[in-house]
Amino acid sequence: MRHWVRRIGAGLSSTSIVAVLSLAIPPAAVAMTPGVDACAAKSQESVVLNYRRGAVVMPLRCGSATWGFRHVVARLRWNERFDASIALTFSRGQEFHNGSTYALFDADCRERFRVKVNPRAFRGVEFRPQGIVTAYETNWPNSVGWTGNLADAGYRSDCKLFDRIRLQA
Repeated sequence: MRHWVRRIGAGLSSTSIVAVLSLAIPPAAVAMTPGVDACAAKSQESVVLNYRRGAVVMPLRCGSATWGFRHVVARLRWNERFDASIALTFSRGQEFHNGSTYALFDADCRERFRVKVNPRAFRGVEFRPQGIVTAYETNWPNSVGWTGNLADAGYRSDCKLFDRIRLQA
């Protein structure tokens, strides 16, 4: 009888400990998408977020009007869905151009999202890696009017990347 009482007491105390710990650990342990002001008064090399592809970590730095977080925000692209699209494309997308372009394709090889990165040092000698230069939803070829969700798309890894070519006049 004494053994049985001790087991109940042990069970109650461990339950109490779990309850207290769950109150002490904030739900913010889940990654949150930073707001558009995440780079206020920060240098261009400050890291806003890190994205992973296996062992490779690619930062999204504050950057400038031409690259990085400030570039993405200036084009009114930044929100939770966009953050998730970058993460998904970098981690599971198809790699092109020696690791400087990542593209996400649906089951029909239609490109849905693209992330361009510089895995080397900024301007060749400064901080390394420069990180994400830009990211954007693609609407070509044959994807105009697509209203699907990237998270629901069936991914392909054998598709061809189509790059727009600028013709010099």
